[in-house]
Amino acid sequence: GEDIDLCWRVQLEGYRFSLAPDAVVAKREPPALGTLFRRGIAYGRCGPALYRRYRHRGAHRDLAGSAKSWAWLIVVLPRLGRRDVRRNWVRVCGVRLGRLLGSATERVFFP
Repeated sequence: GEDIDLCWRVQLEGYRFSLAPDAVVAKREPPALGTLFRRGIAYGRCGPALYRRYRHRGAHRDLAGSAKSWAWLIVVLPRLGRRDVRRNWVRVCGVRLGRLLGSATERVFFP
């Protein structure tokens, strides 16, 4: 969550972002499902910490989006045989679990 934290701090100092239509973002997904899951947990744990830090400055929870994400995890269970679905499911499950763990650690509700 360091990138999100930096963006909040930069904006709170009065700077604004602009679009860069030609920008390219490359990301590398880990090949192992366990690594993907652990990375999802780590990413998910950042959300509650950032929410606790910036909620008084405008950060908000997306409870509807969270509910949809949890519902998606259940709905796609029958399709976990497909590699692309399985990898996405493992990542999303890790993020959701990380949010719950982070919520407990930070003592905020950020599912």
